[in-house]
Parts: sequence; C-alpha cells; structure tokens
Amino acid sequence: MKDDRFKASLAVVRLREFYQQGKLQVVLNRKSRLYLDRTGRSYRVVVKDAIESLEASQYFRGPSPVHHHEDEPMAVYEFLVILYQGEMYIKFYISALGAELHSIHPAEKAPDQTFSKFK
Repeated sequence: MKDDRFKASLAVVRLREFYQQGKLQVVLNRKSRLYLDRTGRSYRVVVKDAIESLEASQYFRGPSPVHHHEDEPMAVYEFLVILYQGEMYIKFYISALGAELHSIHPAEKAPDQTFSKFK
C-alpha cells in the first residue's frame, strides 16, 4: 500500500510538471468529448482545473501498462476528483517523456475499495 501511495504521489507531481512544460497531450475519448460539448466547457479549462485539483488521495487505480505504446513504455493512472460539484473520472497515460489525458467525465460507478485506501 505504501508503494501505491508513493506511485500516486509521484504521478501527481509528474503530471503537474508535464502540464507546466507543455508535455501533457490531450487525446480525449468520445465520452469525454460529449461531456465537454454537453456542458459547454473548454477542454483547456477543464484540464487546467483538473491538474490544479489533483491530489494523490484521489488516486483510484494504476499504474497499469499501456500495450499500444510499444515504442515508449507508458502506464495508466486513474483518479476520481471532485470537480464542478461532482466526482470526475480522469485517466492519464504517463511515460518518462510526457503524459496524455484520455478521459475526463463524471464518474459512472461508485469507487471500489482501492479509492478509499489512502483516506
């Protein structure tokens, strides 16, 4: 469990650094694009708000390997963040060179035990 807490904390630090350095790419899935369209929010604003709100205690799952990035090892980290008066699901792919944001939309399921282990 301490290892998970360390990995989540490191992921948050790296995500903030990548964001500040312009190394956070946004590759949103369909569900996330529909959410942004429905709410009228700009993805740039939502990404900024998500990065600023992100805490290691909001870690949900990960790291999991990403199999379609053979040229650059990446891991998936998932967070449940309170944002815009609700719980948002956020999924990042992180490598040594940068990160990708793939999902940001309202959480669809109640968190499992993984989410509460740092509380």
